[in-house]
Amino acid sequence: MEIGKAFSFVLEDEKWVNKVLIGAVVSAIPIANFAASGYAIDVMQNTIQDETRPLPTWDDFGRFFIRGLKWLVGLLLYLVPIIIVMCLFAVLGGGLSAMSNSSSDGSDALSVFAGGIGLVVSCLVLLYSLVVGFFIPAATARFALTDDIMQMFRFQELLADIRRNLNGYVVAYVVMLVASLVIGSIISLLGLMLVFIPICGWIVAWVINMAGTFYLQLAYSNLFGQYFKEARPSGLASGS
Repeated sequence: MEIGKAFSFVLEDEKWVNKVLIGAVVSAIPIANFAASGYAIDVMQNTIQDETRPLPTWDDFGRFFIRGLKWLVGLLLYLVPIIIVMCLFAVLGGGLSAMSNSSSDGSDALSVFAGGIGLVVSCLVLLYSLVVGFFIPAATARFALTDDIMQMFRFQELLADIRRNLNGYVVAYVVMLVASLVIGSIISLLGLMLVFIPICGWIVAWVINMAGTFYLQLAYSNLFGQYFKEARPSGLASGS
């Protein structure tokens, strides 16, 4: 993998400014922003298939939208356990609150118990989120190559994809986490400074924020695309 290339490949496209700005605007529009995700998935697919210019044009907006929507459905399915746990905790918390209000003697004990349950639930949700976040790039690569949501849940194959070069996968994952924190912090700092500029400051801050977020999405797609170009998802032909 060429880590630096993941952050510079965008600049190699002669029309990168237009493509990124369109992506930034699309990302900011609710529902339409599914297309931005679909675009990034195409970037991952093109990188895996070793296209010279991974950035596609925005001509096929409808296709990007459908791909992004399907991918989001797959992502939401991954989050179903969290949603169920949070709903159960909300019901339990409501019941404990009602019991606490009706019984002043045991209210402190119930509050401590509810706090303990809340801490355990928070830890479980965090742990599950970290595990899911680690698997999502592999699941996205399989979806990018097949356009099949079910490929995102072939866990045996996902594990095989990751284990094929575990060190490289971990490096790519950590790089994107660090890049998200660093670039996100820089964008936030710039935004805070620009909002004090009369009239146009907040507009420039908004454009930088959306463009930076979309740029990170493209870097993420390219970096993991490079990984899966070298360690192609198992069971998928090179032309998939």
